[in-house]
Amino acid sequence: MNTGGNSYRSIFSIKNTTVIEPMQAYVTEKLIYPLMEICDEWMGTNWSQHEFGIKPVMPISFIGDLDINAIITKNEGREAIGLTAYDGKEGNAFVKENKSTPFSHEQSAMQNN
Repeated sequence: MNTGGNSYRSIFSIKNTTVIEPMQAYVTEKLIYPLMEICDEWMGTNWSQHEFGIKPVMPISFIGDLDINAIITKNEGREAIGLTAYDGKEGNAFVKENKSTPFSHEQSAMQNN
């Protein structure tokens, strides 16, 4: 993945903690709770005794970071598009085999020293 997705998440995270969450707290404290107190007096309810909050929503997910070919088998991919499964070992192999992992790089670096 390019760094664009990471930078969007970073920007959102910063703005969420410095702008959005403080504004949500302000609106809750200055508008929602006073409104609930007015409703309690007018309608004889006890809404102001309850905790209110605004559910956080993360508009950007990490799903774009996944390499789908590295986490599904050939048969899972074929099933998803309506094709018949391969027989034997080939169908159980991942679509994209990871030839090297960070661990294997560490091992080869250690062996070369």
